[in-house]
Amino acid sequence: MSTWLTTDQAAAFLAARGVTVVSRQGRQPPTPQTVKVWCRRGVLTQTQRIGGPQRGYYLVTQDELETFVPPVMGRPQADAASPTALAKRRSRSQARSPLVNTVTSDAIENAAVPCDDLLRSAE
Repeated sequence: MSTWLTTDQAAAFLAARGVTVVSRQGRQPPTPQTVKVWCRRGVLTQTQRIGGPQRGYYLVTQDELETFVPPVMGRPQADAASPTALAKRRSRSQARSPLVNTVTSDAIENAAVPCDDLLRSAE
């Protein structure tokens, strides 16, 4: 029979095993919130949800945590993108008109003249 751990216990168990995740502060042990996210996303599969959506919590089997390797965080590298994603990215960049910036800067320059006239007439 396997032992069930709460997310707090699971985070402490993973930290004791030396499992780390990448965060803004560098590599750190996983937090209970990270374990909850892994449960919700299906990264940890041998879990049970106890309670309702507001006050519920997860239980994770210790057997799964003993062999667990955390997922790689972040976006995939550009070379790992699919050919269709690369084609969409190229078509979006080609669809942008180079005249948009020119029209915008011209409109700003032309709009500045009447504003100056209004300021002079108010004096």
